[in-house]
Amino acid sequence: MTKPLADTSDKPNKKSAPKLRDGVMKRGTTWSYVIRVKDPETGESKPKWVGGFATEEAAKAARDEARVNARRGEYVDRNEITVSEYLDD
Repeated sequence: MTKPLADTSDKPNKKSAPKLRDGVMKRGTTWSYVIRVKDPETGESKPKWVGGFATEEAAKAARDEARVNARRGEYVDRNEITVSEYLDD
């Protein structure tokens, strides 16, 4: 037995979710980007969100720099390492 399709004609239109375009999206009043970064412990690729950019262009520039650093294996998560640890490395 199959279920009938739900009739959505009576439902009001919901506000559409923000769209992720080229790894950049607006969240509230600021812009964020997402890149894939390998977890050093597991080697698994995971998404990493970074936000707080005033403009879309600033978020894209930071995203591009982070992508290059990630490909080179030089990406440093700005939330998980101190300056002292970075300089020691």
